[in-house]
Amino acid sequence: MLIENETLTTDLKIGEIVTILNLGSFKVVSGCGADIKSKVSELNDKFNELNGRENSIAKCARIFDEYKQNPTKKLRDELKYAYEAVPEHQRIFVGTMDTKDYEVRQVIFGDIVKKEWEDDYGYEYPYDDMPKPSDE
Repeated sequence: MLIENETLTTDLKIGEIVTILNLGSFKVVSGCGADIKSKVSELNDKFNELNGRENSIAKCARIFDEYKQNPTKKLRDELKYAYEAVPEHQRIFVGTMDTKDYEVRQVIFGDIVKKEWEDDYGYEYPYDDMPKPSDE
């Protein structure tokens, strides 16, 4: 209900005034927020963490490690499902600081990720050692 009636939002308009109780207020002059559904997913992840359960980033990273040890179509499909459960604005945290989510996406989506890297960074994709499923 808070999301539907826009009491809780991540999409502030330029010129709007934001008031934070007992702190102050400010006028929005630039920027953009994450999609509200992604933020709710992030809050659910935090709730899971606080209750001793695995969050979506940890789950995706765990399945990715399992895939690297035993690359199968089943694990690749599980990895895709887990990756898509990670809030979009946090997917870069699935990998390392250097690789971000490129290796995971390469396993899931294939060579299109290499081209994307080369277009974005202007040099050859350096993480081309991801195994293909052994049962493919």
